[in-house]
Amino acid sequence: LKKLASLGKTVFGGGAMQVGLTIVGVTGVLHAFGVRTESAVFIGFLASLSSTAIVLRVLQEKGRMDSAPGRVASAMLIYQDIIVVPMILMTPMLAGRSADPFGDLFAMLGKMLVLLALIYVLARYAVPRLLDAVVRTHSRELFITTIVVLCFATAWLTSAIGLSLALGAFFAGLVISESEHRFQATGNILPFHEVFISFFFVSIGMLLDVGYLVKHIGVVLLFTLLTLVGKTLIATVAAMVLRYPLRTALLTGLALCQVGEFAFILSATGLEQKLLARDHYQLFLSVSITTMGLAPVIIGGSGRWTAVLLRLLVPARLRQRLD
Repeated sequence: LKKLASLGKTVFGGGAMQVGLTIVGVTGVLHAFGVRTESAVFIGFLASLSSTAIVLRVLQEKGRMDSAPGRVASAMLIYQDIIVVPMILMTPMLAGRSADPFGDLFAMLGKMLVLLALIYVLARYAVPRLLDAVVRTHSRELFITTIVVLCFATAWLTSAIGLSLALGAFFAGLVISESEHRFQATGNILPFHEVFISFFFVSIGMLLDVGYLVKHIGVVLLFTLLTLVGKTLIATVAAMVLRYPLRTALLTGLALCQVGEFAFILSATGLEQKLLARDHYQLFLSVSITTMGLAPVIIGGSGRWTAVLLRLLVPARLRQRLD
């Protein structure tokens, strides 16, 4: 929580700017192509989200989590993971299916405030004492079970009050991170993490219609390129507005250039609410999976590519001033 508070400006300022500019940009482009405004805004929601699972994994493997670009990218990813909940709740309003949009919005904000107060109490007082008691039993099985139950219970709680399971899981991790046993918890949970991440990406692959991808390969590649370039530029601008050096901003932009896993959860809601046609859904899947496949290569080589771009496009004197 202390680290999150120290990144507050980047999380909420940079994250809001990156998400907002992406939604505006995508809405403008799709509106020009004749897509109705509600659907264009919803597709902007989808495009604004990046892959926390892929980005954090690659940054960890490369030892860049505590670098400046790693911290900025992580902060913006945290904002994206939080904002996806209001996006899910706003989707029926976009589709015109909410009888009282303002009432629903205030109800959602009220639930979030109550939940945040509860999470704070659990993180600072209840869970650390619970884990201390469990550790004193010297039972590894009981410790793992307690961690898993905390995760699922918090996820169920958020789902029961009309928010998302994913947000609950995120808050469970935040609660456990306040305990002095967080490193032991991380070590025990990592095997589950590996297995579930594999299942998740296999399930995404099963959603893709390969026939559609082959038939529309030109359109898919065009929108993939637009997504990669557009998201890189927007995240770079957001980081520069926060007064990070140009190199840090570019590395952040390259890290966030793909479409993320929460977009798949959100897209299912859009299908239900008729904001996403079947053809558009398959195009979204094809583009998203392609960007996610390219993400490890792009992030891995981002240092070299950033150095080349800076040398080619920015004069040395201007480079010094920007840094």
